[in-house]
Amino acid sequence: MISYNEAQKIIAQKTPEMPSIRKNINEALGFVLAQDIQAISDLPPFDNSAMDGFALQTKWLHNHRKGHITKLPHAGVITAGSHIKPIDENAAIAIMTGAKIPPDHDAVIPIENVTIEGDFILISSPVHKGDNLRPQGSDISKGSLLLKKGTLLNPYHISMLAAQSLKEVHVFRKPKIAVIITGDEVGETNQSSGQIADANGPFLAAAIKEHGGELVELFHINDNHEKLAQKIKNIQAHVDLIISTGAVSAGIKDFIPAFILSQKGLIHFHKLYQRPGKPLLFAQLEKGTAWFGLPGNPVAVQAGFDFSVQTWIRVSQQRLPPKKCYAYFKGSFKKKEKFRQFLRGLTYSDTQGQLIVELQTAQASYQLKNWGNANSWIIAPEGIEQINEGDRVEIVKV
Repeated sequence: MISYNEAQKIIAQKTPEMPSIRKNINEALGFVLAQDIQAISDLPPFDNSAMDGFALQTKWLHNHRKGHITKLPHAGVITAGSHIKPIDENAAIAIMTGAKIPPDHDAVIPIENVTIEGDFILISSPVHKGDNLRPQGSDISKGSLLLKKGTLLNPYHISMLAAQSLKEVHVFRKPKIAVIITGDEVGETNQSSGQIADANGPFLAAAIKEHGGELVELFHINDNHEKLAQKIKNIQAHVDLIISTGAVSAGIKDFIPAFILSQKGLIHFHKLYQRPGKPLLFAQLEKGTAWFGLPGNPVAVQAGFDFSVQTWIRVSQQRLPPKKCYAYFKGSFKKKEKFRQFLRGLTYSDTQGQLIVELQTAQASYQLKNWGNANSWIIAPEGIEQINEGDRVEIVKV
């Protein structure tokens, strides 16, 4: 067996980079940038008003004294999106939010701070140069780095790209993934037959979609070497990764390791100091397709996906690593020193604003119920035998 950290290094080393493709930004959500994005223009592209009011020249107010009223002529209106027509440079100008500031005018006074008297405005409050202006390039300057290669695009990134008038971006193709649910025991829940419903297939289908993969096929196959061989022959050329559940432990029907070797595949590792998910397998078929063999218990499948398969997906798209998060532990837990253990917890903020993670009961790898309350994985690392109340622990929110 190897350590969790050793396994992570092997996964990173053996993961191929997905090819890049061009995507319209309206279809780029959930894809990962394959290039740095530099700004092609300033934002705002010109000085504009931050509110409805009157544009003026602050030099007209140099003699304004607190408590006194200054009277200025006003002429014309500038609306957002309109071209600036010839204007009286010696008069204040009514201006709308987002409208371009005319030349020589260097501040905007909010409309609620003036009194309008015919062709004049009365000002009783001070106005300073730059007040209520959005200077050109004050948000984004042309040529600056907007987004880094490896950024997983979310709706806020799409907004940034659109504001730069970008229509397409280079992104990594999502890895194509097939899921194989193995086991004679998988079927309709029936006490007389001894079968159970499949919880792993629906989880993996949803998790692959959520975390940047493309599910190509999901199927169940009984513990049958020959049927699996035919299925792999048909799909191998069309997928980058195969995820199987079950048949990787030490039982008489745990045939996946032997099957991969019979297909001239290479097993990079099998079994690691991790719970749940100790029998986890990572391999590569003869033609290059990667393979994760996850145990059959549902929480072991979830931990295997979240902490190993996700690593493979992230590395394949050169995705930026996630930031680590920590919380103070509520409860106590004993474990074997050599093992890294993934526990389910409820994370929340206390009255002082500190992040607390509360250990949930029923942590066995077949027990799903506490996901109804839990919202985080608690990482109990190698090298310790116990986590105590108040210890600072790493968490991963789900």
